[in-house]
Amino acid sequence: NEPHDMGPSDWCLISQTAVTAIRNNGDNKLIMVPGGGGSNATYWQSGNTTPTNNTGLSWIADPANNFWYEAHEYFDYDFSGSYSSTNNNTHVTYANAWDLNVAANPDLLHIGVTRLQPFIAWCQTNNVQCYLGEFGVPREDPRWFTVLDNFLNALDAAGMPGTY
Repeated sequence: NEPHDMGPSDWCLISQTAVTAIRNNGDNKLIMVPGGGGSNATYWQSGNTTPTNNTGLSWIADPANNFWYEAHEYFDYDFSGSYSSTNNNTHVTYANAWDLNVAANPDLLHIGVTRLQPFIAWCQTNNVQCYLGEFGVPREDPRWFTVLDNFLNALDAAGMPGTY
């Protein structure tokens, strides 16, 4: 889950090795394969580009053909899901997480839709099953619910399941 900070390690090779070992053990159940870079949906890129996190083509070969790629997405400025009111880059503290994030991105209401697009495009380009395994907003501030609603509409339009 959320492989990150792997240095020169090859996540594609590591995850393929895991899938192969599971299948060689006779298990044909569904396998969720997370992407590199913390599985962040924003960092999936279609096309033949140099692999960094999740670029290029689908890398899993599964004899059972029973796997889905998984990504995560949060809507705060640092993608963490912490929804902190203090900007870790500038150390400026705002009244709340909403104010900090609007200052960082005036189009905050659509940030989830924008950040989801690379993962949707990658899945469609590669014609593979995909899943959003993590997303969420803070419950104590209802202004985030519009961000979430816009995101859920984009997820539904893509026909992609997810877990809140």
